[in-house]
Amino acid sequence: MKRLILIGFLSLIPWMGEACTTAIVRGEASASGRPLLWKQRDTERQGNALRHFKGERYAFTGLVDEGHEAEVWDGANETGFIIANNLSYNLRPDSLSGRKMTAGIIMKKALGCCATVDEFEALLAAMPEPRYVSANFAVVDAVGGAAYIECWDYGYRRYDVPAGGMAFRTNYSYSGFPKQGRGYGRHDLMENLTALHGPTGYTPEWFFGVGRQIPIARPTTTSCLVFEGGKDVTIWAAPGYTPACYPVAAWVKAGDELPACLRSGEGMFRAARSLQEGRTPTDFARSIIPRMEKAQRTEFRQGRRAEKRGTLEAIRKYNTEADRRFHSHYTE
Repeated sequence: MKRLILIGFLSLIPWMGEACTTAIVRGEASASGRPLLWKQRDTERQGNALRHFKGERYAFTGLVDEGHEAEVWDGANETGFIIANNLSYNLRPDSLSGRKMTAGIIMKKALGCCATVDEFEALLAAMPEPRYVSANFAVVDAVGGAAYIECWDYGYRRYDVPAGGMAFRTNYSYSGFPKQGRGYGRHDLMENLTALHGPTGYTPEWFFGVGRQIPIARPTTTSCLVFEGGKDVTIWAAPGYTPACYPVAAWVKAGDELPACLRSGEGMFRAARSLQEGRTPTDFARSIIPRMEKAQRTEFRQGRRAEKRGTLEAIRKYNTEADRRFHSHYTE
């Protein structure tokens, strides 16, 4: 993996744009037996942070752009429903010219009222057309549902993840116009990496390693989150440029009890951006990535201890210590 990271950074090509990458892993294919949903986000917006919300039916925790909290870009609710998206460039956005796309609004609504993949599909089906959306929605629930739903203004198509398997998307849709869209190189890289890894044993740590590779990591990368599912969802969140940050744990059941470094764009997002500026690919490969990997090992170890205890007291203690470690990692 480290050799692949080095090769990737030495091939850095800085082009801009919305270029998210996502993956779904069924519980049978993960090391923990719990489903995983991963999203590496790319956007021109700044200040990615976690927020906890009280929805129409369910409470949920999601990733937002500070100052734009009407939209959520990935998240999980108290039932174990998890959602993320990729913008798609080869569907049929007939009505999108000059109009605001609604993917972030749809996901926030879904987190507040959906408990299953089927309920999310019903939500899309009931929306008035045109939907003003062109996206691949990755959705997972706590009762065995896992699917990509490719959605456009006047339709959608659902692809269930095979039992015991995994799936991923970049910025084109399988149901869209052939040979159009973006992200074919990232899709090919994901095919290669998953083939090397094998069909089972996926972990959140593996996805953060993938997220530090070029072209998965891009100049516009603003966050990397892995949701570890089940009834009580654990969020491993790195809201910043992935090669320059590391995941910190958060739990939906803890409500507003979130580490301070995840709650504000002035936290990990800004710290990672400060490391990103002026660094060469060689700098990252030789010094920054090993430093972040060391921090990551510590955070997974401490986060899993808090998760095992499962009490609000243990979570509060973890949050305090995670913030202390955060300041130490970025000032040493």
